[in-house]
Amino acid sequence: MPNSKCVIAGGDPLYTLFVNYFGDDVSGNRSKLWNKHWNAYITHHNLPRELLQQEYHVHFVLLSPNATITKQFAEFNAISVTTQTAPVQSEICGHIGAKGNFPCPSKRKNNGIHTLFEAGKPRIKEGILAELEKQVRMACSGIAKPIKESQTSLGVKDAYTQHWIQYLLNRFHEIKASKDNTKSDSEIKAELIQWTLDNCDTIYNSFLIMDSFDPTKDTPVEILHTILLGITMIQTIIFHLRGLVTDDQFPVWKAVGELGALLWIPAIQNVNQYLADVKVAATNVLDMFAKRDPSKIISKIKLHLLAHLPEDIRSFGPLVSVATEISEAFNAVFRYCLILSNHLAPSRDIAVQLANQEGLKHHLIGGWWPLDDGLLDFIHAQPVFQKLMGWMQPKPLMIGMASNYHEYRPKSRWYEGRYTVSSSNEECYINSWVFFKSSITEVCFLLHLLSVFTIYQSVLPATPNAIVVVDLYQVSNSRNKTYGMPVLTRRDDKKTSLIISIKCLWFKFNTQHDCDSARYAATVKHFIEHNVLDQYFINLHAFHNTHLIQTSLPHHLTAPIPLIDNPHVLHDKLAYLL
Repeated sequence: MPNSKCVIAGGDPLYTLFVNYFGDDVSGNRSKLWNKHWNAYITHHNLPRELLQQEYHVHFVLLSPNATITKQFAEFNAISVTTQTAPVQSEICGHIGAKGNFPCPSKRKNNGIHTLFEAGKPRIKEGILAELEKQVRMACSGIAKPIKESQTSLGVKDAYTQHWIQYLLNRFHEIKASKDNTKSDSEIKAELIQWTLDNCDTIYNSFLIMDSFDPTKDTPVEILHTILLGITMIQTIIFHLRGLVTDDQFPVWKAVGELGALLWIPAIQNVNQYLADVKVAATNVLDMFAKRDPSKIISKIKLHLLAHLPEDIRSFGPLVSVATEISEAFNAVFRYCLILSNHLAPSRDIAVQLANQEGLKHHLIGGWWPLDDGLLDFIHAQPVFQKLMGWMQPKPLMIGMASNYHEYRPKSRWYEGRYTVSSSNEECYINSWVFFKSSITEVCFLLHLLSVFTIYQSVLPATPNAIVVVDLYQVSNSRNKTYGMPVLTRRDDKKTSLIISIKCLWFKFNTQHDCDSARYAATVKHFIEHNVLDQYFINLHAFHNTHLIQTSLPHHLTAPIPLIDNPHVLHDKLAYLL
């Protein structure tokens, strides 16, 4: 059946545009003095993901020091897709907040401590809206106590509708106290109820009355605030903390690092397997935090949000696609516009300034003048302007070539390079660790890149054959017990060097030396001296190429391992400590 909008299009192509709406509260001051503003930006979600990570493609929409995100969205109600951070998610879901009896904005039941470790039964916007309508009707009676009791018992309290609830309470008493009033309480109530029916589009949260959008389901876990700014993580810190933290603190860092690397992937190969791994990793983080300090599970709602990761990933795909780092970074643009304004009408000045910037960006990429080749090529030839506008030009790389040669050797047909480019389109420098995929057997090998050479044949001088000299390692069939990571060793403890074609290099990865097995000892000179041991770990906590490592290695070497055999027993014990 043809789309009804085709009639409006009149034969022109019809496109569906996905716009990602981002709202945030940000300080307008450069100092630590809080000067709160509510900002809204949009990004065009039809663009490739690599472009969505560029500041150039973030567009300013709204700004106000007074109107909240919910009020601003009422003026932007035609937009369909929204991503918010955890505190704002509570606001747009009509949720009482993280300190309520029901701290999760997406879950409606609370049956003890176990529910904080599980996603639970989700709320639906129809149920939230029905409860808000009930509270509005109670406000028409002029009594606040039953409203507060309902909000406490169910956890439904919408910040936007609360303004109108208070208005109705005050209005009831104003009418009743009026000298000319001849109406009974029931007549006043009926009058106010009729007013609410006539103004339902005004008094209810726009996110809740919007078609085809459920804020309890369509606001995924935001990994910037929940992971990077929530359960703080550094990709190699686990190796530095060994011996510096206690035995009950170390598993917490280990679990956090494992979960973070799983979440920062650009593509999912096996959805069911990946979701199972994420669920185990998230459970490990919750259990280890609870075991270390049970109060964190109750006081830190960001920990509970980890239980919702699998369902959000199934709905939205890799969560890096809905991460908000670039929108958060755009706050700096707003802040400098405010600081450099005359402060007489800052909201207007900022809107005009950012609108002018949008016009400039439109001109710099060619605008509506496709015949002006000079204008079209201007931004591509000006790296300074690219940086100022947040535009990132892809670096041209030649896959399978050695680059950045050393000095020329006239008597040699070989040119030694400093790096090469793998088939995953990344620069592999000397001493990089790379995966090598045989073009004949399709078997993967792990290599330590030693040298890069290019030979120019006399017959075909324009067609170089590039090779690399590598050190061959093998992956053990078991994982290290301390770090839970795959172990790299030499074959038969002997050094094996190979000469291979650069075209067979697949991708590079991060390794860390096995210092524990090397039995390091501190000397009197106060530095660490390692014994000779060619044994390394594949760093599964690193963000780079995690998805390719999982594809290349057997699943039992990369899958998260449950750290607690019976979590419910642990939860029951911890409940007595609270």
